[in-house]
Amino acid sequence: MPEVKDIYPNQAYLKVEESAANTLTFDQLLTGISIHEKVAYLISRIDYWMSVSAASFAASNDIVHFGISVSDQITSVGPEQNACVDVNRLQRTDFGAAASGFLTHLPWVKNFSELPGGGLLVPPNPLFVFVQGENAPNAFTIEARMFYTVKSLKTEDFWELVEIRRMIGT
Repeated sequence: MPEVKDIYPNQAYLKVEESAANTLTFDQLLTGISIHEKVAYLISRIDYWMSVSAASFAASNDIVHFGISVSDQITSVGPEQNACVDVNRLQRTDFGAAASGFLTHLPWVKNFSELPGGGLLVPPNPLFVFVQGENAPNAFTIEARMFYTVKSLKTEDFWELVEIRRMIGT
């Protein structure tokens, strides 16, 4: 395969709708790239969009988790999961009387361009967007726009990509 010299960001649109309220749901980004090709996506930024309303977060401790993953075989999402590339949590917390409101600024922008290497290096296949409500009365929908460049990898760089997904911790 010839070397890819991708210097300008590409865009991908991802969308996932919870199959039922409080159910971890994934949707795969179909890239058309074989898992055996020695290329990677360098994600520099992700813009997340979600409809937020009083019905979505009806009570204190209603939560939604969302992000990007390299697997749809996990049963929970969080920072301890090495398959989760990016994890976000939005939670309603009431202080004093409920019945107050706030303005929501969208999109939620995650900028990875200042990380060493210029972003998050991920395999292009498989790549999933996920969402899961917790204590929520309704299902959530997450939309995202991902900005990335395609990187050709030498064999040793390909193994580095594989090692990136391993996590050390307690």
